[in-house]
Amino acid sequence: MHAKGIIMSSTPYRQSYARFAPSLLNNEQEIEQALAEVSALA
Repeated sequence: MHAKGIIMSSTPYRQSYARFAPSLLNNEQEIEQALAEVSALA
């Protein structure tokens, strides 16, 4: 994902989960692109 310009991380808990959240710095197109890339992984 990083190679596609999408920054994600994982939670620091015993059961680790992907941390992926939009912020005020993201526009609608960037969010749509990120969701499409995550969907392509399934």
